[in-house]
Amino acid sequence: MCRAIELASTVSEEAVSPNPRVGAVIVEFGEIVAEGFHSHDGGPHAERVALESLGRLPKHGAQMFVTLEPCSTSGRTGSCCERIIKSQGIRRVFIGCLDPNPAHAGRALDVLRSRGIEVVCAVERAACEALNPRFNRQMLSV
Repeated sequence: MCRAIELASTVSEEAVSPNPRVGAVIVEFGEIVAEGFHSHDGGPHAERVALESLGRLPKHGAQMFVTLEPCSTSGRTGSCCERIIKSQGIRRVFIGCLDPNPAHAGRALDVLRSRGIEVVCAVERAACEALNPRFNRQMLSV
């Protein structure tokens, strides 16, 4: 998760606004094989960038570490949950913190688990929440 946090930290809150900063890494057999981050508003989300940078389907049993709960609705870039599921190989997703957006909060956990993907939450939670103070405040006022 530390690497995913580093990746998310490489971009400013202004660059991704009104969205959050997010980093993601894919791990196979204990080794990071792909990584990505959300770089600008309207651009692909971190999970998609990591999956695309891998250049192939993840090997069965792969793990993804993502600083913020993957989106579970389509929006402009498509559902990251669906993209993770379609990748076929990812069997466990480690999430730093839940999405404070009431339309998303906790939904990804159910979506991923319903497809047989193990979900582990609150990994480096404080550090992941600290990535997006502006976004978090904005979502709390919705």
